[in-house]
Amino acid sequence: MEAYHLGFLTHIIAIMLVIGVLAGVSTWIGGPSKGLLAVGKHGLLPPVMQKTNKNGVQTHILIIQGCIVTILILLFVFMPSVQSVYQILSQLTSILYLTMYILMFLSGMKLRRKYKKLNRPFLVPGGKVGIYIFGIVGTLGSVLALVLSFFPPSQIEVGSTAEWYLVLAIGYIVFIGIPLLIYQLRKPSWRSKADEDEIAPFIWEDKARLAEVEGKVAPKTTTTATNATTKETTTATKADTNNTSTTNTNEKENVTSNSTDSTEQKK
Repeated sequence: MEAYHLGFLTHIIAIMLVIGVLAGVSTWIGGPSKGLLAVGKHGLLPPVMQKTNKNGVQTHILIIQGCIVTILILLFVFMPSVQSVYQILSQLTSILYLTMYILMFLSGMKLRRKYKKLNRPFLVPGGKVGIYIFGIVGTLGSVLALVLSFFPPSQIEVGSTAEWYLVLAIGYIVFIGIPLLIYQLRKPSWRSKADEDEIAPFIWEDKARLAEVEGKVAPKTTTTATNATTKETTTATKADTNNTSTTNTNEKENVTSNSTDSTEQKK
């Protein structure tokens, strides 16, 4: 920067980097915890992790998240430098995210095949061929990136290679195993009753919609239209009946009035 007489920009760029890092950290802290709260209300997390404060902030999840990060910071004791700790945590994060992407690509292909009639807001271009091309390429790319993420970088001193692989392996098993364990231990009572009206059900929870997209029942629109027509017909029939009753009543009144008039004339 000094060679170009732009040394004054050093402090400005440093401030911008700090702001960018803080924004990124805020997103990484708030985003996943908010997602956990949403799935927790569906009954996939125990009630203790669904607690929020008066502002709707998922306090218990954030506390648990802070405790996990604090434990991970203990890696500073075993690793030779701060840079190596940052690198191994970054690669552990990448491995976990890549696992999620692999599951996402596989799920996309399965859901397109299983729920063919589902009305989706977005479809992968190319139809059935397109979803399989993108799904297979994405899966293979994610698997390759996941395998490569286990290898330590040559530019950074990471200490013992065995410790590097051990930390990554243990971290991967723990952070993949905990969600699977919670899922196996889930209970129906975990589902949030207070937010029942605000929770949109998953497709496998909505039995009527599931039967519709699987082609087992007629579409809801047809049923609704039929019900509406039936209601209109019933209403019209009731109106005709009421009109007929009114006419009959009027005729009876006229007959009675005529009889009375005849009687008076005879007198």
